Order: sequence, then C-alpha cells, then structure tokens
Amino acid sequence: MEKKLNKRQEQAIETRRKLLSTSIDLIIKNGYNNVSVNKICKECSVAKGTFYLYFQSKKDIIVEILSDVNVEMFSYVWNQDAGCRERLHEYIDVYLYTIKRQGVDFTRETLKIMMDEHFNQQAVNATKHVELVEDILKRGMETGELTGNFQISDIRITLQNLFYGTMTNWCADEGKFDIEAVGGKLIKGYVDLLF
Repeated sequence: MEKKLNKRQEQAIETRRKLLSTSIDLIIKNGYNNVSVNKICKECSVAKGTFYLYFQSKKDIIVEILSDVNVEMFSYVWNQDAGCRERLHEYIDVYLYTIKRQGVDFTRETLKIMMDEHFNQQAVNATKHVELVEDILKRGMETGELTGNFQISDIRITLQNLFYGTMTNWCADEGKFDIEAVGGKLIKGYVDLLF
C-alpha cells in the first residue's frame, strides 16, 4: 500500500520542482553563466537557504536535468532481437528524437555547459550511452554482422562526434533543419559504411 504524503512533503516536492523548472527557463532565456542562485530564488519567491536545501549548487540543477534526459531516453524499450545495424539505427532515432524534443535553446545551453563544466559522466547517466553502443557493437562482431577490423571505442567516439556536430550545427542554424531527418541520414550513413 502506497503511503500518502503529508502537506509538508507535498510542498517540499512542489518547491523543488519549481526551483528546477524556473532554473531551466532562466538558463534557456539568459544563458547558464548569466543566471545566479539569487536570481533563481527571486523568481521562485524563496529564500536562498531554501535553494540549498534541495541543491548544492547551480551546477547540480544541470546535472539533474541531463540525468533525467538520459534516464528518459533509456526508458525506451529497445529491440534486443534486431541486428547490429538496426539497433544502431534505433539508437540514433531515439537520440535525435530526444534532442529535437528538448529544443534548440535547451540543447545550445546544454552543449555550452557540458564544455565548461566537465560533468562526471556517471552523475548525468551518460555512461549508459557508452555501454549501450559498445554492447551493440560487441554483439555485432560476435555474430559476424560487423566484420571489419574496427576498434569498438573508435566507432563509439565517431558516433558521439557525429551527434555533437549535428547538434552544434542545428543550434547554430537556429533549428531550421529537421535534426531527426538530416542528422539521422548523416549518422546512419556512417553506420551503414561499417557493414
């Protein structure tokens, strides 16, 4: 039986949610470096100490956001029975769909923050990308579907670079092209060259 939250617990959850969503809005609108904890607190009408009850720093907000995005992406039900090429194509589709849904402004700020803040990959659940792609490639080699003299880490890093390059171009172009269609064609084209 699920235990019902009391009013104080509900308020705490709502305050945390409000701090998080307001932070996201402010960061997208003003840029990460132009948003202070004071500004977030002022927008939320809470004391600065309240912010620190939920987060140790402004960076923790971004860590949580990126972690949530990655958890959501990996909650997708992956087709374990498909071959290596199909599984990589599926991963590309889910990745680009997630980026498109986050939007240009959020993606732009996220890329900047990732370059400036040097996140712990485990803290933002980014190691799941490495594990999934490397698992797909290993199984592709084991089944003989992927036959070249490839280094798994080299393929994964190239895929990552293609994703980041596509995202950067999409942001620089203010989202004027469909990142799923254009990025998918580019990245899947690279994958197809491996087979």
